[in-house]
Amino acid sequence: QSWSVGNPAYSGGNECQAVLLNDDSVMLNIRNDQERFRAVAVTKDLGQTWTDHPTSRNTLIEPNCNGSLLRVTYERNGETRHALVFANPHTQKGRTHHTVQVSFDDGMTWPESHHLLLDEGLGAGYPSLTQMDDEHVGIVYEGSQAHLVFETFSLKDLFKE
Repeated sequence: QSWSVGNPAYSGGNECQAVLLNDDSVMLNIRNDQERFRAVAVTKDLGQTWTDHPTSRNTLIEPNCNGSLLRVTYERNGETRHALVFANPHTQKGRTHHTVQVSFDDGMTWPESHHLLLDEGLGAGYPSLTQMDDEHVGIVYEGSQAHLVFETFSLKDLFKE
């Protein structure tokens, strides 16, 4: 009874993920059926209007597959911080190179120094990230070695400087 449909953020995509950004806007990261880059849109009014994020359709590559996006809260030097963690098959040619990436600036950059390759082989992909506790993230995905793979990794290792 309390749900309502907002306006579309992008035409030509599906299987999207939403996260809250540091300025309280909402980012939608969208599987893009037209190109081999993720579409990314942001709303400041709960989906009434959307604007393309500067990285939309030019930064996060994909082979046309679901991806997973998670906002993680962590402590560093006594300060509460946030990072975005994204997982997908990190290629434009097939569902290989299942990778986790981190952005410390609300998705503006995804530095290669913070990419974690999980599986180079061909698998269906379809990752799903979750925060396990204050220090760990978990992922389930369809990899090359098993139909379903579950892995955990520490934020300390993922966020290494």
